[in-house]
Amino acid sequence: MSRKKWIIGGVVVAAVVFWVKAAASKIENNIKYSFSNPKVRFGLNTEIDIDLTVTNNNSISVELMGFTGDLLYGEKDLGDVTAQPVEMMANSTSTTTITTSIALFDAANSIMSLIQSGQYLNELKVIGKIRLKHPKTGLQVNIPYNEKVI
Repeated sequence: MSRKKWIIGGVVVAAVVFWVKAAASKIENNIKYSFSNPKVRFGLNTEIDIDLTVTNNNSISVELMGFTGDLLYGEKDLGDVTAQPVEMMANSTSTTTITTSIALFDAANSIMSLIQSGQYLNELKVIGKIRLKHPKTGLQVNIPYNEKVI
């Protein structure tokens, strides 16, 4: 393949990647969310279910493929956070459930070790990835998520 074809191919690939990222960013900015109605289940792991209400202000439907992440106190991992898939129709509101699973014994040990080392004023945060399916291309887009809870 000639050098000219490689250059043209590279420019085309770069343009497509730029277009997909720009479209994903525009879609992301038109999606708003809120949390409500927490429910707690106790067992070997404590599970907390929270309703996630998502408003899609885009003129196209978007599919939330899910969310996977971690609940952190400082840098200590307290548990897993997941969300189920939901299709968000254009200009509408949908609800799904976010589940946080916490192994209480492990979480208590992690928090105690932080307190004993003098690090007791840490942030409680959720970090992970939101997976959206781009409506026009079908490509899955991973959006990093990092938000302070408390």
